[in-house]
Amino acid sequence: LSCGTIAQQTDEKKANNQEAASEPLYSGLQPGEKARGFEVLGFIDGNRKELEIVNKKDKTTLLCFIHRISTDDRILYGLGLVDFYTKRHKELTSHIVLLSDERAKIEKMLTNWSKTSLFSNSLLSLSSDGSEGPGYYGLNRSVAMTVMVIKGDKVVKNLVFNAPDNRDLESVMKAIASAVDAPAPALA
Repeated sequence: LSCGTIAQQTDEKKANNQEAASEPLYSGLQPGEKARGFEVLGFIDGNRKELEIVNKKDKTTLLCFIHRISTDDRILYGLGLVDFYTKRHKELTSHIVLLSDERAKIEKMLTNWSKTSLFSNSLLSLSSDGSEGPGYYGLNRSVAMTVMVIKGDKVVKNLVFNAPDNRDLESVMKAIASAVDAPAPALA
C-alpha cells in the first residue's frame, strides 16, 4: 500500500463514521404510537416489589430505558437532575427502567440507589424482560438510553442517546415541559 492509498482509506473511514453519526438512531415506540403496560421489579426505599408500569389516561409518563450501565453509574447521576425536575409536575409519573441480564448485580445496585434521596419522584426498576426490555416497545440494545414521553397512552416524544450528557438531559426536561404545557427549562 502506498501512503496515498492509506490516506484515502483513512479519509473514507472518517466519512463513513461522520455519515453514521448523522443517521438518526431509532429505539422504542415513535410519536403517535400507543404505549402498553409492562412488568418490572421496582425498588422503593431499599425494598423490591413486582409491579406493572401502566400509562394513565389523565397523566403524562416519562419512561427512561437504560440499556447500558457502567460501573460508575454516570447515567443514573445525570437522571437525578431529571428526577429533580419531574417533582415540579404533579401530573407526571416518572420511571427509570434498567435493562440487564445480570439480575443479581443490578438488583443489589438498585436496592442501594433506592435508599438514597437522589430519586424521590422516579421509580427505579429492572425490566422483567431482561436486556431486551418489553418486546412491544422495540428497544434498540445498541444505544445507551431510550427516553419516551407518553401523554395518556400515546408517545409524544422519543429521544435516543448513545452517550447522554448535560445537553441531552436538558432535551429530556424540555420534552417533559412540552408534554405538560410548562415553560421550557434551562439546565443552568
